Amino acid sequence: MKSKTTAAILAFFLGGFGVHRFYLGQPILGIVYLLLCWTFIPVFVGLIDFIVLLSYSDQKFNSKYNKTNQKTRHFQPVSNPNKGKANTDDLVNLTSRKVGSNTTEMTIDLNEENLVALFKEKQKQREAEIRNFNYVLMQIQRQGLQLLESINILNTTKNLDTLIGRYDFVSKMYDDFVKASHNKRYISDIQVAIDQYKSMYYDRILKDYELQLLVRPDHENLTDYYSDCLFNCFNGFYKEQLEQIENLKRDDAKQRRKEKVVEIADMTISEFDKNGSDNDRFKPMLNSLREIIDNLDSRERKPLAETKELNNPIVINPKSTFELTLYNANQKEIKKAIQILRDDNIWNKEKDLLPLFTAHNIKCKEIEDYISEYKPQYHKFIEQAKAKSDEYKSASEMDRLDIENEFIEEAINNLYEKAACELDILFEGSDIPETFDDELIKEYGFETISKYIGFSYRKDKIISNWERTEFEDLLKADLAISGSDLPNEEVLFSLTLKTLNKIAEKEEGLFKRKQKAVDYLKENPKLLDNIGKHVSTRSMFKIKPLPEKFKNIDLDSLSASWSYVKEYIRLLTHTYRDSERCTEDIKGDKSWIKGFRVEKHEDFVPDFICQRARKECDKKYSKNRPPKLPFHVGCNCNLRKEI
Repeated sequence: MKSKTTAAILAFFLGGFGVHRFYLGQPILGIVYLLLCWTFIPVFVGLIDFIVLLSYSDQKFNSKYNKTNQKTRHFQPVSNPNKGKANTDDLVNLTSRKVGSNTTEMTIDLNEENLVALFKEKQKQREAEIRNFNYVLMQIQRQGLQLLESINILNTTKNLDTLIGRYDFVSKMYDDFVKASHNKRYISDIQVAIDQYKSMYYDRILKDYELQLLVRPDHENLTDYYSDCLFNCFNGFYKEQLEQIENLKRDDAKQRRKEKVVEIADMTISEFDKNGSDNDRFKPMLNSLREIIDNLDSRERKPLAETKELNNPIVINPKSTFELTLYNANQKEIKKAIQILRDDNIWNKEKDLLPLFTAHNIKCKEIEDYISEYKPQYHKFIEQAKAKSDEYKSASEMDRLDIENEFIEEAINNLYEKAACELDILFEGSDIPETFDDELIKEYGFETISKYIGFSYRKDKIISNWERTEFEDLLKADLAISGSDLPNEEVLFSLTLKTLNKIAEKEEGLFKRKQKAVDYLKENPKLLDNIGKHVSTRSMFKIKPLPEKFKNIDLDSLSASWSYVKEYIRLLTHTYRDSERCTEDIKGDKSWIKGFRVEKHEDFVPDFICQRARKECDKKYSKNRPPKLPFHVGCNCNLRKEI
């Protein structure tokens, strides 16, 4: 008996090795192993191995065949010999043809025959699931009670997280009711659960649609019911929060509460999207949610009806994601600025807008609102930092300036909304009166004064190595001198020692210091005639002081004022551009996307910290409620579509 057992075990392994060798493509070794196998056990064992061998060979053949076919398959319509077993690859017919030299036209058609076959196959599978469902009386009654309790929670809760969690619980077990409802005993058994619920919660009146979800379970009805619950949940939460907001005393607390309501509304709309409730019955609900959000968002710009005090206000981008309003000048000049902003052929808009804004003092309401909101916070932070810093109090004058720069950077990063510009210039420059340079521009023109300010940093020195055309306007306006009008002594001090030695008719290197060379030439005035031999004074210039009537204008303040206007225009142009781009991005068909996300600039530039961007990038926005970028003037967040 023991020898027979050993022989059987050995034969088993030999047979297995034989089959394995056939599978590896070594038929000779396979046959050898099988012959050895047959010497140890009866012939029928070998026959079994042979059957297994055929099975493996067939699998290997089919595997090779499939791999070959995968390379050459083109989704052509295939007649299906196995009725009721449709292949999803055969549902589409793809054809292509060349149109022109570099264009290919593709046509995709549905294979209706295979599509119907697939549908019937899925239907049979579903019928088999229902037929084979394990109907357990106690389980159905227990889950029926749980479903009724959950329906009540879905219909009454004001907490969105509770609603989402409870619906997830119901969804996981609801298909059991759908399958169980085909059992003849279902109605009578589920009635027991209903009666038990009524006895336990006698004060809760079951509504018809709630009973319908249990008596005649249907997934589509449950989906629609959840959408109704989403809207009811938010409405209850919204009314509750409005009452609490009215009782709050601090404005910042009210603002935070409103932002929380807006956040919950966005999450509610996102749940609508996930639930797939896109039919017309739910459109009024979604519109109502959007209207609530727009009304609550206090950071939205006020309509023009509320800004009657503005001088000639014009909205430059109506119905955009971020409307901008220009004012404080006549409409003709404002429309010129709008035309420049809208012209895609003008790439350097700041250069073309600067003359208009400086000459006519054009303002933007949204930028002014930003400055009025955040400038006090900026200064308050810096002053508090100075008061708390012992190092600053005991530091020298230059060290204090260095420490103040650190405080300025901290103050800017501490702002809730950080505009992408030089905020210290924007905040400090807004203190300069807007009209103090008006007479100067009127007298000389913007271009001339612009050049004058550009060269003012060298106002006490000779300026050389410049093209004369750069100074023509200044010379005509008598704001600069050149050539023989330049003082000889100043010309000499602007020259190199090598040139001074030539003018003095001395050997190179004789004078080692400019002062000695200049003193020698002053003592020998005839040598000054040599200046023209070695230097072109026509290419040397000096900025003159402003006339006496403009003595109250400080050039440093004028330069700071124009730097402020440049940052102002930079904010305007960037915000306008980004609002137009975002408006285009959220238009059109959104059926192919899941939602939106906000990408903050800090992800690419770690030093750029915006508190609001950090908050917004953590949110998920539904496709029906995209974020309105830019969030504020100078916002550099990006909109990303989730596919």
